[in-house]
Amino acid sequence: MNGFATEYNFRAFQLQDVPRINELYYAEYGINYPYPLSAEFASRRNIVGSVALYRDEVIGYARACPYAGNPLIYEFGGLIVKIGHRRRTIARQLTVLRLKAVVQVGATMVFSEPVCYRTDRASQYNLIDRGFWYSGILPFKYPEIMLQFLGEQPESVCLAVNFLTPSVELGKRPIHVPPDYWPYIHAILPSYVQRNGHELMHGCIPDLIWHPAMVSKNQTGSRFVDIPVNWPESEACIEELRNQGFMFASLLPSFGLTLNGQVFDYVSLYRPSRRDFDFDLVHVVEGLSEIKHKIADEYALGQENCSQSDSQHRAYSEAV
Repeated sequence: MNGFATEYNFRAFQLQDVPRINELYYAEYGINYPYPLSAEFASRRNIVGSVALYRDEVIGYARACPYAGNPLIYEFGGLIVKIGHRRRTIARQLTVLRLKAVVQVGATMVFSEPVCYRTDRASQYNLIDRGFWYSGILPFKYPEIMLQFLGEQPESVCLAVNFLTPSVELGKRPIHVPPDYWPYIHAILPSYVQRNGHELMHGCIPDLIWHPAMVSKNQTGSRFVDIPVNWPESEACIEELRNQGFMFASLLPSFGLTLNGQVFDYVSLYRPSRRDFDFDLVHVVEGLSEIKHKIADEYALGQENCSQSDSQHRAYSEAV
């Protein structure tokens, strides 16, 4: 394994690895970590798992899972490397192994959610080195993570994507968003041009995909909804959700697949569980700084609007 630490070995995940992998999670995130690996989940068909070994001890783990909305897309998740064995290319090798595995099963794209609580942004840089690029942020998604850094604020993650086949091209499909969201799209896709002659999307707009908020004992994460964005109706749909308190999170490029096999894009919106979270605790690589500022500004505007609404409600109640 040229370029990688030679004192480590790598192999496919085995069911007996589950307790040791969870020990790694508990050591990193605390004994109350709410998302431990289950044997039932890890042993599902089509899930690719790899472990890193040091003298027969499991010191690293990562997996790839098929994405429910598109069988040609896989999600990379669960990456963990034991403290004391980091900065030795282990995370990089686990990523390379997963890439090789999903290519063999015909995947056209992979995505991942690297964490934003670390000031060194190591997991984000690891994916850039493997050909990923970033299409947004998923704010305040995972509750009860790294309480020593985040306190009562759920963890935010980035959305990283990697196209594995050269046939996948961005920019050919029309994107329909409210006018004030165009700067968000251009921050993610600087080369995208609004023009006539885009590939037309056939049929009715597909259904929205709702993601319930993740809930732990003491915290609640944001709720997310993915809107197909390549149909003329998309703009009005986004506006309706914004009126319900949802805000821009990410572009999901090529995540959708119609019944007749036509690829399409989503925009993901989020609604936070609270309005007093701090974007200064969301650390991103340089390429995400512009979209982070736009997302943070919209969040701050929502805070201001909520405060004004509360004040008006109190004034009305007192008058009555």
